[in-house]
Amino acid sequence: MGGVLAIAIMLAVVLEALIEYVKDIVRKDFAVEKGIAIAVGLVFAFGAGLDIFELAGIEFRYPYVGTVIMGLFLSKGANWLHDFFDKLLKEKN
Repeated sequence: MGGVLAIAIMLAVVLEALIEYVKDIVRKDFAVEKGIAIAVGLVFAFGAGLDIFELAGIEFRYPYVGTVIMGLFLSKGANWLHDFFDKLLKEKN
């Protein structure tokens, strides 16, 4: 049961971050810089094989979803990513 709960908490944190990300895009005019950041984040995530679910030890049924999410998160920058993982680790413990 503990493993299922940890997975549910991790997915909830990821979903919350994705919703906030989409809100940021919807609230503001979508700038070219944001598009470039997303493209570069996706290239880095795919190039390095970074999958947020794999990093968390979760077997995800749909390939590349974790890599796309990680690419979007990378595009937010180092401070945002650090804060996200801090929150994730606090929720997990």
